[in-house]
Amino acid sequence: MPDDPFSAKVFLGREVRAFELARAEHARSVSAARLMARNFGHTGSLDLIESGETDLVAIRDCLTEARLDVGTQGIVQGLRRQLAASRFVARLGAHLGRGRPRASLVEIACNRGTATEARDLIDNLFTEPTVENRRRGLWAAPHHFVLEPVGGGVQEIVETFGGAPFPSHFYAHHGDRSGLKLPGSPDYEHELVGTIRLEDGRPIGGVRYQLRNEGNGFRLRVCDEVPRAFPTTMVEVHRMNIASEFVVWFTDWFSHLA
Repeated sequence: MPDDPFSAKVFLGREVRAFELARAEHARSVSAARLMARNFGHTGSLDLIESGETDLVAIRDCLTEARLDVGTQGIVQGLRRQLAASRFVARLGAHLGRGRPRASLVEIACNRGTATEARDLIDNLFTEPTVENRRRGLWAAPHHFVLEPVGGGVQEIVETFGGAPFPSHFYAHHGDRSGLKLPGSPDYEHELVGTIRLEDGRPIGGVRYQLRNEGNGFRLRVCDEVPRAFPTTMVEVHRMNIASEFVVWFTDWFSHLA
């Protein structure tokens, strides 16, 4: 085993400490557990949290099983009223924010793995419709209720964006750069891109993942393009959510490497 343990340093304009990521994940887990109990009768995760359990791995396991048990169609059907409201808000935000979007930037530096390895793992997770990818995606992200590749580079997503009062339903079209309006950084050799669309195909944003080798590991730069009408506070919560889920994935993928 290597002398130095695996580390993933997060930068959101400043370095974010591990306890901050853990605290944010726990808060999202509480919200997700309450929604699963209230809307679907799945009380196991909430019971676990209210019993005083603080082990995030145990909470992830319980929440993942609950969401998988309900299934994608069950989630969408059970949240249909909230999703209809969020769809209206997304359309309004995209309309009001026409022009230059707001950038939600996250950087993560890992001390193991390579940029190409990370790029390929991210691409596979987001685009290949396998049971393992569906489980792995949900396991790292309590604010996601659906995170499922459906084929053709498209990923169906139901998530509570930036701590919003209700979840949103949209599709990430990976490989489609038509919705991107902001330039990427010239300091990165590798990238993955995508356009975020509503179910009717209307674009509401975009995402760019850029990677480069750095030291003994690599650095990831995530830029989510969101409507400028979205509040800054919502974007800040979203940045923390993105950072947290990628740290969980990278730790799972690369912590065993020498």
